[in-house]
Amino acid sequence: MPRIFIFFRLLMYFMVGRFGLSFLLFIVLCNVFAVYYVSLEHYIYYWDYGVYFGWYQNYSQLLWSNPVSAVSLLFSSIYQDNYTFVFAFLLGVFSPVFGLSRLGYVLAVTNLFFIPATYALLRAFEAFIPGELLPYLKRYPFIPLSCVFFIPQFFITIVRGYADVFGLLPLNIVYFLYFKLEPRFWDNKKLVFVGVLLAFSTIYRRYFLFWVFAFVAVMFLKELVTGIKSGAFPSLKAHISTLKAPFVGLVVLSILLVVSTPVVFRWFQPGFADNYAAMKFHDNYFTEFHQIQTKVGSLVFYLAALGFIISLTYRSSRGKAVFLLFQTFLIFIMFYRFQVFDRNHMLMLLTPFVFFLSLSCLHVLSTAKTTGLKWGFASFFSIVLILNFAIVFVDGSESTISPYTMYFSSDRYRPLVRNDLDEIKRLVIYLDENVDDDEKIYVLASSIVLSGDIMERACKTYAVEGQKCVKYLHTFNWDLRDGFPYHFFQADYVVIPVAKDLNNIESKHKIVILLHELFLNQNVLGVHYERLDGESNLKQGVKVHVYRRLDDIPDKTKNQVLNRFQMFFPDNPKFKSP
Repeated sequence: MPRIFIFFRLLMYFMVGRFGLSFLLFIVLCNVFAVYYVSLEHYIYYWDYGVYFGWYQNYSQLLWSNPVSAVSLLFSSIYQDNYTFVFAFLLGVFSPVFGLSRLGYVLAVTNLFFIPATYALLRAFEAFIPGELLPYLKRYPFIPLSCVFFIPQFFITIVRGYADVFGLLPLNIVYFLYFKLEPRFWDNKKLVFVGVLLAFSTIYRRYFLFWVFAFVAVMFLKELVTGIKSGAFPSLKAHISTLKAPFVGLVVLSILLVVSTPVVFRWFQPGFADNYAAMKFHDNYFTEFHQIQTKVGSLVFYLAALGFIISLTYRSSRGKAVFLLFQTFLIFIMFYRFQVFDRNHMLMLLTPFVFFLSLSCLHVLSTAKTTGLKWGFASFFSIVLILNFAIVFVDGSESTISPYTMYFSSDRYRPLVRNDLDEIKRLVIYLDENVDDDEKIYVLASSIVLSGDIMERACKTYAVEGQKCVKYLHTFNWDLRDGFPYHFFQADYVVIPVAKDLNNIESKHKIVILLHELFLNQNVLGVHYERLDGESNLKQGVKVHVYRRLDDIPDKTKNQVLNRFQMFFPDNPKFKSP
């Protein structure tokens, strides 16, 4: 038999043999859902919705036209950037297969990233659960797969346009290795391999460092507790020589210091945490914890909590469950200091949810005395997962279960649709035809209706054929993170909505609100601009005007504007005059 057929037979056995047709059905359903969801969208993808998608498109084109430059850019981003192009490189290799459309991008993330990460999660779960439940896992392999598919935060991340889910692959492999064989039995090769996997996850997406640090810290704590229990501490020197966690941590740190030196040093600079904490919405741990609970769904959260309690009743899974709990708790505490748990950040917490949810279901099926009880619990479990998924993605699902919506996920993520794309196209073409190549535009808005990022991406989509996009200056969106946009004074044209109360403009957007006010004030900024003819009518009744700068803005006026912002942030150097 040709070797290629032997290879494919082994591959099919490896991927399907342990979980039967359930895994193949899972693959089909993932692709069907991705196609169904994206086909309903009619949108301009911007901000977080479009950043990965745009990088994928641009990098894929560069990779196939100039591979040397693409690889150079890849290593440069790994070395010095917070966001690396590792994902773009991995997807870009297969871009001729999937294409550069939004659907192609989502399908690429689904098949190349999400499905392998799920398989690694299944193997890790197989190593996690007690031996008594393994026969039931083989009998009901669809249970953990259903938990993965119907926990909406996985697919929210994917259809939103993030590629972060690939970072779960090395982390779930580490879980598999850890639960399969205790680290005290690992040889040096396996320790280095685990360190490489953990370092790769951090290189891929920097915030996974919290997962890595928590894993190594709890691993170290467990080793110390084990040493105390075994009486090894009378011979402290001998016990320290057997510790594995410090070695793994040293491997991770060594790799990061070599391949991402500036990034590592940046982590320890004063104000680094405060810069990212500017994005936070909640003021205390309890509020943030409650938000995570409601995003996952209260019923799902309690079923997972039940699974944790059940895992403590099995001697072989007790230590593993406590390990997961401590690691998850430590991730939450550390990450809260830096930022809010957005959908992609919650990926760090979802694997334990899948573990405990699946374990609780398998336990009940293994202990129920009658077929009726098994079917009853299985039906309840399935209904909870399906409704929790539907309420996030399906229109009208809230009304179906309106009295009980509080028990399900608070996330709502319906296909993105804009009915004003023709107006945006008209605005883009108008600017392309009237603005010279050496002139600059500032979009004085930061909302889901209008922003600099929306206009820039719309320009790439709708620009006049054969004409390059005009120069859009970067819009500052978050006060504490971004500072004051001094380059605003360099703009030759300003695109500005009439309404000030656009979505997303709130206390964290004083830059946009006050600049808007001062711009429309003829005694401050307004006197230096003239309004051009015509207006665009966007969704939510927002009218958009275009202004042209008449002369240079005097330093006196600039200082007047800056002084207004310094009143809000007197001690922040980002708001001082340059």
